[in-house]
Order: sequence, then structure tokens, then C-alpha cells
Amino acid sequence: MQLIITERPAPRSHAPQPILATKLNMPPRPIRYIQRERLMKQMSHSIACKLSIIVAPPGYGKSVLASGWLREQSAAIRSGWLTLDKWENDLNRFWGYMIASLEKAIPGIGHQALSLLQSTRVMSIEHLIILFINDLCSIEEPVVIVLDDYHLIDSEEVHRSLNQFLERMPVHVSLCIVSRTNPPLPLGAFRAKGQLNEVGVEDLKCDEEEVVSFWSARARIPLSEQQAAQLVLRTEGWIAGIQLASIASGGHLENTLAHYSGSHRYVSDYLMEDVVVHLTEEARRFLFQTSILERMNGELCAALAGAGKGRQLLAFLKRANIFVVGLDDEGCWFRYHQLFREFLLSRCAQELDEDIRVLHQRASSWFEKNGYAEEAARHALLAEADEKAAEMIQDDTVILFKKREIASTSLCGLTARETEVLKSLCAGLSNKEIAEQLVLTVGTVKLHLNRVYSKLGVKGRVHAIEKARHL
Repeated sequence: MQLIITERPAPRSHAPQPILATKLNMPPRPIRYIQRERLMKQMSHSIACKLSIIVAPPGYGKSVLASGWLREQSAAIRSGWLTLDKWENDLNRFWGYMIASLEKAIPGIGHQALSLLQSTRVMSIEHLIILFINDLCSIEEPVVIVLDDYHLIDSEEVHRSLNQFLERMPVHVSLCIVSRTNPPLPLGAFRAKGQLNEVGVEDLKCDEEEVVSFWSARARIPLSEQQAAQLVLRTEGWIAGIQLASIASGGHLENTLAHYSGSHRYVSDYLMEDVVVHLTEEARRFLFQTSILERMNGELCAALAGAGKGRQLLAFLKRANIFVVGLDDEGCWFRYHQLFREFLLSRCAQELDEDIRVLHQRASSWFEKNGYAEEAARHALLAEADEKAAEMIQDDTVILFKKREIASTSLCGLTARETEVLKSLCAGLSNKEIAEQLVLTVGTVKLHLNRVYSKLGVKGRVHAIEKARHL
């Protein structure tokens, strides 16, 4: 293996940097850990790939998956773990920890490279990488290095050096990156060569069977299949949301399932502490401004937040994986995860120093201009511009229903989808007809109806229709 050593020196180390041992420890296995076999099978492809990435917003169990898989493979592979923080944006510090991460599994590995790194000699980082790679070539077993929290690394030097390492490392060595965002590495090239194993949000979402197992282990309360389906629908499979629901239940399962939302204190605290406080003031303001939208694109966001920043901030949120869900294959329309949007809406009034009605007016104007009459009218009503809404639809009966729809949503906590189901129910449609009209499965319609019944405080279809007429 021949590498070209450049003349670019690494920064001089004036004194040996101590290694913080806790950064090299895998996170402890959660109490009542549930092994997700389908994800373990997916992770098994990592050994055959140069690079594996586990990418998702916070609370999807990324680190738990990576550490669980390493523990399962401990007899067959040598592994190293490094939990990164912003200080590893220093090139020397990054490689010092990178090499040290394998010390437990392979004593003496990278000794020469570490000695040079901690000396006062001026050398290129490429020289250091060569020494490390040559040591790895002497190891016969498969080697896996996990870099956790890689989204905290923004140094171009670190990214470039890691790519050099990836391109030249031995075939029995694999790198696994755990991050909230895609690492700025040539993922397309690795993917085309069959050298990339990817685990994303859709893979990490809990299915109903996993929710039953998780809930039973955590809450020690049996969960029916219907309740599991309801919880998956409510949380969109977000494991942190499911865990917080189990804590919040306190033995009152039905009540929790009926009223669990993003405004719940546990969910609100988690999202504020782990997501929102880490964003810039501008990004936080944008989140609360656009939380009034059930769906959004760049132009609509620009209409709400300002032409100069709306598109840019939406693009930033997508890159940063801040609970933004794509709605089409073209990458045009997006929405927020429903619990995240409910959290934002619950704090909107206290976080913004502008009238929420003005935001609805801007949204209404944009939807009207672009031919979306129903959404334009809805936002006009929320802006308390009833006459404008009437002009848009030109049907007092529809306006009246929409006002009742909004009122019922506000009074009873119905989501937009649940309101649509209730509206179809009041029109006399069967469950099958509602499913066809709203492009849902019959099972999903039943779940929505059960939530509607619970929120309205009724026991069935007839009573729900009667209650809706009096809202």
C-alpha cells in the first residue's frame, strides 16, 4: 500500500493530551433492553461494507442499536467506540481518540502513531494515517470502529482526513458513523460500489410488534394489538415518544393513549432540551412560525418567514434532520413530525412576539395565490378573516362547517385527520367508504374513529354524529 505524504503539517502538540476514558466506552445497555432482530440483521451487512451510517433525529435509538450490535458480535470482531464532541474538530485530537478507541480490543494498536502525535515533532496527518493503517493490516479478525455523534464534527480537515482513511483502510476494517445528519463524505460513490450500509428513520421506527415488547418490558402493562397500533400511529414509531408515553401512563393506559400529544410535559421537555435549545435564535423562530402549517414548501415558508431566509431555513432543517418529513418524491412538500408540530404549536404564543393571526393571513394569501382554496380558507378563518374566507369558497354552508370543524378541533383536541374522518362520518359514509375517500386502510380509519370517540366522550358512531352537530 503506497500513500503520498504531503508537506502539510499537522498542528504542533506542545504537551501530550490525556485521553478521557469515558469517551471510549459504549453506552450502557438500557434497562429491560429489547433486541430488534430485523435491525440486527440489517447491521450484519456492516462487516462487508467499508462504511455504515445510522442517521436519524434524536430519540430513535441510534446509539442503542450500534452498541447492541457490537455486543452481539463481540466474539467475532474487534471493535472500538468513540463518542465525539465539538472538541474533536481539532485534527490531532480527533485522530488521537480515533486510534485510542481500539486500545481495549487491540492492545498496542497505533502505538507509534500516538507517540508521534503526542510528541513535539512536526509531521503530516497523512503520515499518522499511514502508520495507523499499517498497524490495522496486521490484524486478522474483522475490525469495526464506531464514531457516535458525528454530527458535532464540522471541520473540513477532519472530514477530508477521514475520507482518506476510508479509501485506504484494509478490507477487513469497517467504519460505522452514528449521526443526526448525513456525514459530508462521498456516500454516492460508496453506495455505487456496494460499500455503504445505511440505516435511517424509516428503518428505526418501531413497528407494532416491537411496541408491544417494548411497552411490556418498560411499563409492565400488557398492550393490546389495537393499542399498539394506536401508539405507533400517534408517535409515528418514534421510540423516545413511545418511552415517554410509557412513563406518563402511570398505570392509566387508556387515558394516556387518548390524550398523549406533543404538548405533554415529558415530550415538551425532551424536545426543548435535546433539539430546540441547540438551534440558533433564527432557526427557533422559524420553527414556531411554520408550526401553523400542516404542510410546507420553500415558497410558503418564505411567505411566512421572509423571502431572504424561508427557503434557506427549511433546507437547513432538512439537512439537520429536525423532525422534517418529506411528502413527495420530488422533495417539494414537507411536514413536521406530528408530535414535534404539536409541541411547537403549544409554545408558539409564548415564543413569538408577533400575532399568530398575521402568520395565518400570510399563509392564506399564499395558498389562495397558488390555487389551494380549501387551505386558504382554513387559514383565513384561523386569522379571524371570515369575510375573506367566504369570498374564497363562496358557500356559507361550507364556511359554517369549517368554523365548526376548527372549533371542534380546538375544543376536543382533534387532529386535522381525525376531523376529516368525523366529517366523513357525519356525511353517512361507511368505514370502507371513508378509507377509500381519504386513501387510508380500514384499520387506520377504525383507529382514528376510536380516538374521535374518546376525545368527544362518546361510545359510538351515532353519538359521535349527534355530538358533532352540537359543537
